[in-house]
Amino acid sequence: MYKILITLLLAGVLLAQNGGIKENAKWLFDGKYSPDQTSGIVLVKSNETEQQFLTVDDTGKIHRFTITNDTTFNFYPVTLTNNVVTFLQQFPKADLEEISRDPENGKIYISLEGNGPDAKDIAGIFEVFFSGGNLFSDTIVAMQRLQIKPDEKFKRYLANNIGYEGLAIDIHAFYLGLEGFQNGEAFADSTYIYVVDKTTLTIVSTIATKSLGIHTICGLYTVAEKSLLVIDRNGHRVHYLEFDETYKVQKHVIKEIIPSIPGYPNLTYTMALESVSGNGKGAVYIIDYPWKSRYKPQKEIYEQLDENTQKKFRQFVPIIYKFDLLTFTKE
Repeated sequence: MYKILITLLLAGVLLAQNGGIKENAKWLFDGKYSPDQTSGIVLVKSNETEQQFLTVDDTGKIHRFTITNDTTFNFYPVTLTNNVVTFLQQFPKADLEEISRDPENGKIYISLEGNGPDAKDIAGIFEVFFSGGNLFSDTIVAMQRLQIKPDEKFKRYLANNIGYEGLAIDIHAFYLGLEGFQNGEAFADSTYIYVVDKTTLTIVSTIATKSLGIHTICGLYTVAEKSLLVIDRNGHRVHYLEFDETYKVQKHVIKEIIPSIPGYPNLTYTMALESVSGNGKGAVYIIDYPWKSRYKPQKEIYEQLDENTQKKFRQFVPIIYKFDLLTFTKE
């Protein structure tokens, strides 16, 4: 999945100088286990003491992830039946890039990115079916591709390792965020969000992001009907968008994110935000997907860290950030 980012190693420092924001950062680790290359997260249940999420890794793994009393993390593997494993084995890679939940009916959808020469035909949005039709079952029994129309438009900009890394849903539409356009080792300065009518599965609007300053899209989260949080990995920014009835942008708020090492809030590293979800109670969670060739901080910062923190970087344990939703929606 990983491409060369067009950010500098000192991006965190530069953002700090420009007045970015930083919040509660923790290792995505439950004391025994940490997921690998987490690329998507979605809330499925929330109460006073516990938030429960589903996460996907672009290594093909799916987990149930719980946060208890805002401090305790636990991961539980979601099992794929043999027919689902066989289904995914037909692709060069089970490159799961995003996961989202329909707020109307609770259905779960996953975006799969294509790899290899047939990437355009592999990539797609898939409905996920749980054992007994129970979202809280820990077994997935089937995946079914959505036939989004027009097919030519849906596939136009898909390429090897380039797919819809953003997927969000409201009561009327799916929102598909194309990761971006790659020229050689660098990304271009903009991409697209497609709005797909849920009833007809037809693309009804195309939102170009160049005028919005969104370079890449690696995660989407539906705040409310016709309003999104957009993760721009290469820009180290979160964009909040509100649309009118025709999906023209009516409100746009931009917030820069400062990388923050757990336990060392004033020290930075090279960050690559990939996934976002909320808990339905005013909190937003954003997960950093470790850019393995650059994840470890620079030498002068790394040497200031304790051995346990250094080990987390060496093992590529992701970092999860918690923000107040109002951080992003208020101008």
